[in-house]
Amino acid sequence: MAKASPKERLLDFRKAIQMNISMVEPVIFLQGFDQKPTSERNTVVLRGSLRLRVNKPSKIRSVKLKFQGKSVTKWPQGFPSNEIRFEETNILTTNVWSFFNAQSSGSNADHLHKASRVALQANSLWNAVKGDSPSNLPPVVRKGYRIFLPGDYIYNFELPLESSLPETIDLKYGSVKYELEATVDRAGAFSSNLVEAKEVTLIRIPLQGALEQVEPIAVRRTLGDRMDIEVAISGKSFPLGSQIPVSICLTPLIKARLHWIRVLATEHVDYMCSKRVAHRAEPIRTVHLFEKRPDVPPSDGITDSGGDDCIVGTKGIEFLVPLPKNVLMKRNGTSAFMLHPDTTYENIQVHHWIKIVIRLSTVDQANPIKRRNYEICVDSPFRVLSQHVTESVTTLPSYSAPDPTSGTCIQEQEHICTKTLVPTSAMPSRPRKDSAATLFSSKLASHGFPLEVQSEGPAEILLERPTYLFRAVSFDPPAFEDEGPPLSLEAPPPMYESLVR
Repeated sequence: MAKASPKERLLDFRKAIQMNISMVEPVIFLQGFDQKPTSERNTVVLRGSLRLRVNKPSKIRSVKLKFQGKSVTKWPQGFPSNEIRFEETNILTTNVWSFFNAQSSGSNADHLHKASRVALQANSLWNAVKGDSPSNLPPVVRKGYRIFLPGDYIYNFELPLESSLPETIDLKYGSVKYELEATVDRAGAFSSNLVEAKEVTLIRIPLQGALEQVEPIAVRRTLGDRMDIEVAISGKSFPLGSQIPVSICLTPLIKARLHWIRVLATEHVDYMCSKRVAHRAEPIRTVHLFEKRPDVPPSDGITDSGGDDCIVGTKGIEFLVPLPKNVLMKRNGTSAFMLHPDTTYENIQVHHWIKIVIRLSTVDQANPIKRRNYEICVDSPFRVLSQHVTESVTTLPSYSAPDPTSGTCIQEQEHICTKTLVPTSAMPSRPRKDSAATLFSSKLASHGFPLEVQSEGPAEILLERPTYLFRAVSFDPPAFEDEGPPLSLEAPPPMYESLVR
């Protein structure tokens, strides 16, 4: 029989034990950008499980899981006080779960071990006086390991995290990373330990109930006695990959011509070491987001009123500025830019500004043949969120009824005339004219019941609250004569003594 090669033995060793770390939430969201001591604190929970799949009987000493977060800042020119030091590392948080330990009875209760580390170390002299020998100790403690039989071993873990922790950061000269590291200590002279690591992503989002995504940014600029400009941005924080609604209102006091409108985003990055003894600011990076010219047809999402050649009277322009995702953006094939979400960590600070530049020209008063050019710049700070931040994360769920055409939710609508129950899933997604008479419109009347379907066209399904489903409708109401007549307005109210008897 041929012997297995070293490579085959290594593959066989890898197949003996398989380890996997799974998380309930792939991304952890931290709320709030205000890190002051008096600010509101929220707590999130990191939850998951460590799964061990043992394919062959294996000798294991311990199984543990470690969660650690650390920040690293790099200083290419060295610290001012220590020029030979080029990097600073800070441990932000650490937590260790000891799921199994052959020398401890507390962490291996699920394996039915009765040994105690105190009985093995601190009480060795007392055991000698009583005549106890190491042979009287449990076999697991004597050997220092336990044989794991083939099967799956699942260890669940939970850890509350404060919102004051820094979010995940990945920059050129600084980073903040969180990691789960599982270690399986195997017994044997030629047995190596198994190590499995998984990165945990922490993302910062606005505080629940904050008005950052709905409160607009309004800026007004006046160009002497020539132009009045009003700029409105619908929101103060936007995730990467979304669109920024911008509205511009131009009110010229004299005849003016609009040449172009550009929207830029600037990113400011500052690094600080501990105790703020050193500070370095990166060069400001500028990303070109949007441009509109009169000689170029407007792109999608742009609406304006009036011509672009010459502005006479008030002119309104509305457009959507696309915010790039967290990927490299190449412009003209020469430069590459990447936007990073805003941060709250004091050692690595990232913030952004949005800048709107408008180019105008007017007729020169001294020489009517020439034109004078003006550039008006409107800038304002705004927050850039991670591309993982969606509307479902930052806003409350909608209270409207689900779309019946999706087929995921089955509702029962009552027909007033025939009292038959019709499931919504049975309704076709695109009503036909010949079947319009058999469908029921979900448009609600003022009394809360569905309106009758018009036979002239297809039924309309509106996303309104189905209030008729909330009412407890009686299918066998009592007769009208069974109830007493109502009191007349002229009758006095009943006596108190007659009611309390």
